[in-house]
Amino acid sequence: MLLPSDQQGSVVFQTPFDSGWHAFSDGRATPTLRVDAGLLGIALKGGEHRIELRYRPPLLYAGAAVTILSCSVLFLSLRRWPRIRLLN
Repeated sequence: MLLPSDQQGSVVFQTPFDSGWHAFSDGRATPTLRVDAGLLGIALKGGEHRIELRYRPPLLYAGAAVTILSCSVLFLSLRRWPRIRLLN
């Protein structure tokens, strides 16, 4: 998104603020702000800027680690499960 402006100010997006949002202005990381009753905002200097927003859930890596650990425990326990043989 290109935003021309000659004054310093902030851009407010109609998106709820969350710590998972990461903003980049002209390819550089820019801090995100909680503005106007919980919306996402970015402070910018005057001039034309290219803004990019990316979202990564805050606990993504912790959740992936727990999932991998849980699947490992499940597969190891299934492998060690006693095998039942059917009697004919």
